[in-house]
Amino acid sequence: MPFILRKIRKARWHGNDVLDWLLPDEIQADSLLDLSTKDNQLSIYIVEDDRSNLERIIAALAGNCDFISNVDYALVPAEVLSESGIEVADVKGETSDEQVNEAHRDLIHLSASKLLVLAKAISIRGERTRLTTKKVRKMIGRSIANGYIDKARLKLPANEISKLKLPQQSDGTTADHGNRINKGTSDREIGRDPEANQPGGSEE
Repeated sequence: MPFILRKIRKARWHGNDVLDWLLPDEIQADSLLDLSTKDNQLSIYIVEDDRSNLERIIAALAGNCDFISNVDYALVPAEVLSESGIEVADVKGETSDEQVNEAHRDLIHLSASKLLVLAKAISIRGERTRLTTKKVRKMIGRSIANGYIDKARLKLPANEISKLKLPQQSDGTTADHGNRINKGTSDREIGRDPEANQPGGSEE
């Protein structure tokens, strides 16, 4: 079953295990800041049921920022939308990865009650994960090296792009959109990190 992905801030989703004033079946009001709508619409991405496109989506979203930092996100079973009567529209995304853009959706005609249902689904059924800045840089680097991200379309400033490490080739060069750029031998090859997707994962 596919998932929906929404970027969040994990601290906004602490429950009564952290906030002792919060009742067990409640969510904190700050959670709704992560579900800020425009024209009663909310942007999400569809993650395949095997999560094969998860890293690409994270890399593309991180590359759309002004600087690279930790990325917090929530995954919720997509069935939540049909169960809640939430309408979905195919709206192409605006990242530097065209395949990720095709995975973008808008949740439309949202009422306050539907938004609250979604918030509770994230709180109760969602997997909330934080990826460190270091891991995010590696993800962006891999997407560039694999030709997924068009480096010229990144919104990151030049000083942030310069911090990216691309996977090293056997001859000591690094891949960049199929071109081989000599970076010396000091950069180690970036292997694939096993990313934990667990509710309430550690905030690094």
